Amino acid sequence: MYYRLFAAWLAIAVLLSGCTASDRLIGSGKKVTLEKDVAGFTRVEIGSAFTAEITAGDRFSTVITIDQNFEKALRVVQEGDTLRIYLDWRSGYSLRSGDALQVKITMPELTGLALSGASTGTVKGFRSGKDVSMNVSGASKLNGELQARDVKLTLSGASSAVLSGAGRNGDLNVSGASKADLEKLTLADINVEVSGASQATVNSAGRLDVRATGASKLFYLGQPTLGSVDTSGASTIQRR
Repeated sequence: MYYRLFAAWLAIAVLLSGCTASDRLIGSGKKVTLEKDVAGFTRVEIGSAFTAEITAGDRFSTVITIDQNFEKALRVVQEGDTLRIYLDWRSGYSLRSGDALQVKITMPELTGLALSGASTGTVKGFRSGKDVSMNVSGASKLNGELQARDVKLTLSGASSAVLSGAGRNGDLNVSGASKADLEKLTLADINVEVSGASQATVNSAGRLDVRATGASKLFYLGQPTLGSVDTSGASTIQRR
């Protein structure tokens, strides 16, 4: 618990650092809405405490609502199939509760998502026969519903994820006092590594391989065949 609180504080503290107090950008309370003309991406990376809503749709759309004072620090960068949205810390900014940092993205296909820096993401409506990879770090949160082929999820730094839907196989790595709830995400074979006082719940209909260390907990549902099981440091594995 203390590690999680410290990690969350540290992630936010990093966001607030960058220059002297007199030089920092401070929210005005006035919002602006910006539409960005970007298309052709299948991967999204969100940082800097943004709240992101990512929805499946036939056409690309990216709409950002932000405090007008932060517009000069906003970066929307597309590199190949990846769209990155964040604030440039070199611009210097100080975030406060209630500051507007929101993005709504509509896209036909999602194959990758990264949330960092105390960001929050919601994913819904995606139905794909391709693999999906998601990385959640720095006290960020993910809530999603999707259908995909193989699902890879990495959580670190006091982050959390709740996923529902279905896929083929899963690869799950949870560390640093993070929590993954995949009870409603039905998968076949799953490889799980949980460490650093973290917790994970999975739903497997195939083979379940587990490595749990550092006072971590794994709960599992379904009727899996237990494969390689390695526990240490007061960690536990339990059927739910």
